[in-house]
Amino acid sequence: MPAPARSPASDRKIPASSPRPPVTMVRNGRIPVAERTWSREALEAEDPAMSLRLHARNSRRICERVADLLWAVESAAAADADAAALWADLQEQRRTSMRAYVRALARKTELHEDADTITETMWAMIPALYLRLVRDAGWPPDRFETWLGETFIQLWLP
Repeated sequence: MPAPARSPASDRKIPASSPRPPVTMVRNGRIPVAERTWSREALEAEDPAMSLRLHARNSRRICERVADLLWAVESAAAADADAAALWADLQEQRRTSMRAYVRALARKTELHEDADTITETMWAMIPALYLRLVRDAGWPPDRFETWLGETFIQLWLP
């Protein structure tokens, strides 16, 4: 299915009159991450280790598209109220998505940490570590994906 038509003006600027941009502006009419086929694949994988590897794959794919954009919004948030509101909304969306994933994982197996700790750790790791390791240290994205999946497994699975 082709992506919906995009308005170039609405993609560049969120109206200053809107104190907090509505989610539909952030998503631009696109399917939420948790409802996408590749995301459902990680959520529904029966094997916890495979689920974490798929989550790492998904994180890599997302980071390849938006990690630099997230970094730019975070940087702008320090100086601009609209950017700060957008950053807060994006962070809450990320936490919500990761929380849903971690809860699904916890239903499959015992974990080394509680769901809140794992959620917050994933939230802190992605995209920050992608930017440091891929953009700044020159890792190939495939190496990052493999490392992230294996790190998740070592950290959280029995």
